Amino acid sequence: KYIMKSIILFICFVLNFSAFAQSNSSSTTVLIFVFEGVQIIDFTAPYETFGQAGYNIKTVSYNTDTFRTQMGLKMSSDYNFENSPDAEILVIPGGMLPHDLSKEDKAVLWLKEKEPNAKYIFTVCNGAFILGSSGFSEGLEVTTNAGMISHLSGYLKGVIPVYDKRFVHDGKFVSAGGLTAGFDAALYIISQINGTGRAQEVANKLEYNWDINNKYVRSKLADIHFSKILDFNPPLRKKVIIYEGNEDYWNLEFNVKRNETLKEFAEQLRTVFNDNNWEIKEKELNGKYYYDGQFTDWKNEKWKIKSEFSETNENKIYNMKLRIDKIN
Repeated sequence: KYIMKSIILFICFVLNFSAFAQSNSSSTTVLIFVFEGVQIIDFTAPYETFGQAGYNIKTVSYNTDTFRTQMGLKMSSDYNFENSPDAEILVIPGGMLPHDLSKEDKAVLWLKEKEPNAKYIFTVCNGAFILGSSGFSEGLEVTTNAGMISHLSGYLKGVIPVYDKRFVHDGKFVSAGGLTAGFDAALYIISQINGTGRAQEVANKLEYNWDINNKYVRSKLADIHFSKILDFNPPLRKKVIIYEGNEDYWNLEFNVKRNETLKEFAEQLRTVFNDNNWEIKEKELNGKYYYDGQFTDWKNEKWKIKSEFSETNENKIYNMKLRIDKIN
């Protein structure tokens, strides 16, 4: 008799747990666009997050042939554009896609076809740029990778760039910053569909310290102003010594290996500064070069610049010091 009661209680527990699990799962469908050169975390962060919520996830690409991601992972998609189903959530990750995709590109045509039946169109990083070619950007608030926000207006007609949020929700469009911002935006979408409690439960499964009011916004940190300045060809081979700051200043120091003389290298830097409208004054003293001045960023905020370039004890390895401070 005792054994029979135990069996009945166990069966009731299993049935109740099954009902609980079903109530916390979902038939919500997700379709993630993947492509040659896609950034891995841009699509895997939403994939894992929605997967932990029990959503039904598939991938789509130009075809189902094998391709490699930006870091060399070999993969293929579940569908091509011709046979992919509709989905409630369409995910457009970033990676090596042109910012100005042709309006006749198959990815653009696919997005325009699927948009009417989607509840959310979710972009990560520079995946947001596809919204311009697709004709969805007019009057839309959008964010993207920190180093690319200033380019949004040039590629997305009528867009309203957002600099101070980790992700943005405008209508059915959710745009996230780069990389890990995809976790936060995906959890936010889950909170909209299944409630904040369910989103927090999923975050705990991910062992992710989720804060729906997360104040960390990569694009607000001052070092984004160095992205163009340090974009050399060939790339700078550098050993980072100092890399620190916040929203109001950034201080960096590193050693670089170059083939040019220090003077030639300093002249290249001066050209880069000028090309980016950094107003500088040059001074040479005791074999060191000093470039000080100021610039105005795309938000019309003014910054003060101090820089120093010098030789080290090693041949053709130069020391660079750069600091910028916001002018209040």
